[in-house]
Amino acid sequence: MKKIINAPETFIPEMLEGIYAAHPDELMCVEGDLHCLVSKRKHAGKVGIATGGGSGHLPLFLGYVGEGMLDGCSIGDVFQSPSAEQMLAVTKAIDQGAGVLYIYGNYNGDIFNFDMAAEMADMEEDIRVESVVAGEDVASAAPSAEGEPNHRRGVAGIFFVYKCAGAAAAAGLTLDEVKRVALKACANVRTMGVALTSCTVPRVGHPSFEIGEDEMEIGMGIHGEPGIRRGKLLGRPPGQRHPAQSAAADGAGAGLGQLLRQRQPLGRKGKIRTVHGLVPSRYSVVKAGSYSLLRA
Repeated sequence: MKKIINAPETFIPEMLEGIYAAHPDELMCVEGDLHCLVSKRKHAGKVGIATGGGSGHLPLFLGYVGEGMLDGCSIGDVFQSPSAEQMLAVTKAIDQGAGVLYIYGNYNGDIFNFDMAAEMADMEEDIRVESVVAGEDVASAAPSAEGEPNHRRGVAGIFFVYKCAGAAAAAGLTLDEVKRVALKACANVRTMGVALTSCTVPRVGHPSFEIGEDEMEIGMGIHGEPGIRRGKLLGRPPGQRHPAQSAAADGAGAGLGQLLRQRQPLGRKGKIRTVHGLVPSRYSVVKAGSYSLLRA
């Protein structure tokens, strides 16, 4: 295991200490718990937005706490959900009288603890809490029938839910309206993961799974959950077309070939405020439905 850390047992609190030290005017912890991170910027009457999840996914989840996005985040150990008590502490810290919206990924531990925190906020603190569970990974499960639970994992697409809900809250919308916007964003985002190498959890000290140097796995989850297909990497000499492009040109490869032929140009360039609203970065907006895969 090669990682720039002092010790597996202390790297999470040390990481959090560094983040607080880097942004002393923007962030603070709640009740002395480094795992309960909230924005210092308060806006009376605004809906609070909280998220949370295990460490090991930076910039998810805490990286999106900032102006116009999230108000707080509870942080667990590597790949482990934060506790309901930590989520409740964040909820109390960010409530400005208009209620709090939870946005988190579709994982059993997060669902259990966020639901418990919402119940405690209601019963103990008289804070109204609504929840939106993001689950957009098309490789993890088939689409659910109307009225049935969504079994897809929540991964990178949750960022767009954060951004849309954060903008709605900043505009002064009510809790019900912010939730509606977040749900609409969830319904229009699809993702698929690709794994090239295994991760190593510091406390474990060895890779979570094995994959060949010349292999990739389509659809693997962010914790190493099995994907839908593993195969060899397809390289090509300079100037030679990729096999998928040849298949598209020849009318073969109905899957990827069709996707390549139907691809639409990216949308306009824009700017977005990223970590804690401090660092502008360039990004390309891809409209929903631009790729046939996104409509799957």
